[in-house]
Amino acid sequence: MWEAPSVTTFGSTDFVENYDGAILEFWKSQLQGELNQVIDLACGNGALTWIANELLNDGVQRTAIAGVDFADIKPFKTLSRKEEDYPAISFIGNCPIEKLPFDDGSVDLAISQYGLEYSDFDQSIPEIARVLGPAGKMSFIVHAREGDLVKGATLPLDDYRKMLDVIRLDELILKLARFHDKGGSARAKSQSEEYRDLVDRIESMRGVFQSIARRFPEDTTVDGYTKKLEHALGEATKKRGKRQNDLNKFVAAARNVLRMAIERKEDLIAASLTQQEVKELVARIKKAGFTVTDKRKLIHAGNLHWGTILVAERAPAGGLLGATARRFGRLIRR
Repeated sequence: MWEAPSVTTFGSTDFVENYDGAILEFWKSQLQGELNQVIDLACGNGALTWIANELLNDGVQRTAIAGVDFADIKPFKTLSRKEEDYPAISFIGNCPIEKLPFDDGSVDLAISQYGLEYSDFDQSIPEIARVLGPAGKMSFIVHAREGDLVKGATLPLDDYRKMLDVIRLDELILKLARFHDKGGSARAKSQSEEYRDLVDRIESMRGVFQSIARRFPEDTTVDGYTKKLEHALGEATKKRGKRQNDLNKFVAAARNVLRMAIERKEDLIAASLTQQEVKELVARIKKAGFTVTDKRKLIHAGNLHWGTILVAERAPAGGLLGATARRFGRLIRR
């Protein structure tokens, strides 16, 4: 997924350059003040990392910003950006949130958008708490199961599955290709009952595909898979001979893209949090020694529910001793 040159998980359809609107305004409220070290958890291609750098460093390097992700990410290469132009930014791939490569108390702010929920909270929350300093803070946006974003993103899922495993237009196209590669005249083939039946079935299935495409006109997955099969259909009507394997591989690759899209949407459903799961996450954060200071719906893109905002600060120790410890913590990190 992160080999595509897109900053966010939404590609370039929803956000041309990076997050905007209510999402950006929230991060502006979080990314301010004196911060020596910020970590962007499950960063992907670094959407928040780039935003943090723009807001905190603004031409002068003040804050080190590290993006970490379980995937083998290479945002500088993928997005064609020069590392020397972003001296405050670093990316660490193959790094689970449950095992962060930072010293105890070395981080001022941990941020994550649509990433924390893919971790094991029983391990990730204590690990985040470990690396955060005495005045440390965590700010997250997580997917909400009942939210408009998750519901909208997963709406085509049943049709994806239907296109992949029920309609099987790809199999009919490959069968047509094999038919054309048989010996005999083209006229004799076209007049056979088997051929006419095959063509009728293909046209019927194409009609189903087109109806799905009309229901989801902005869905690039549906559009892309449909176009690939239309191309394969055109190739199938030509005598291919030894090139048949090329067509087989082309169709298999198209199916694999659709299969991965299905898996991503299934992962999204599994990772998104119900209201009860949000309560359980809040309880884990409190158990780790933090006070949740903000918990609310993220309203974005025309009054739609795009997730849950969670902000937490380390619960202060009481009395003079606690205040002294917090000041000392800030000093040693400077």
